[in-house]
Amino acid sequence: MKRNVLVLELNIADFLAEYFNGSTNERDQFSYCMFWDKINEHRDSDKINIFTGHKPKTDSNFYYEYGLLKAEEEMEAEKPVTELKLEDGVYGYNICYENPDEEPVSFYFYTRTRITAFIQHENEVMNLAAEMQEITQQKPILCLESHKSLFCEALDNILAAYSNDYYDETELQAEYQNNSEIADWMRYEFRCSRDYEAYGNAVGNNIGNAIDAAWTWFRTGYVNDFISIDTETGKIYLNW
Repeated sequence: MKRNVLVLELNIADFLAEYFNGSTNERDQFSYCMFWDKINEHRDSDKINIFTGHKPKTDSNFYYEYGLLKAEEEMEAEKPVTELKLEDGVYGYNICYENPDEEPVSFYFYTRTRITAFIQHENEVMNLAAEMQEITQQKPILCLESHKSLFCEALDNILAAYSNDYYDETELQAEYQNNSEIADWMRYEFRCSRDYEAYGNAVGNNIGNAIDAAWTWFRTGYVNDFISIDTETGKIYLNW
């Protein structure tokens, strides 16, 4: 039963070297014999399954499928590899090939030894998530224009706009956002008066700096899939 899925763009030569030899530094020539042995391995946790179309391939000849992998190994091509975390500590790695003149071919590589690139990626994501959590858990500075309080107010407005489908995909990917607009949403009262600060471009002052920090936090979460939205309810999820 699948528990989690992750897709990375990997060098196929590195992937095959690690899968068959345990290390990307040990690049024995990827041979048909190695491939054949894994296809016929009796252990489900250490074998290769091949599907043509949506059906398991049961022929005795796998030269075409071997040739697909061999060509990419020799070119050191990069291709999406999907990791499936399965039960009992087994990992499955799926590589798909689409050819308009042939049925699609899917390879499933099963192993109990996780591919290093996925470990490294997960560590990087966890470190980034920890940094983002640390930012949101910092204690506010007790001053009138606390950066923390301004940051939280700006972030609340950004998340509300995201929840209301205000931003399009290009804007969500943008490194910077319209500070003046966000500052206007904040309606920050200047020094506890009933007047609002003249924001100008809201750049370089306390409010502008807080908005920049809030947008960076939000964008980092969005592009790394830490922040997602239910398109039907508009409810926001923080996925860490």
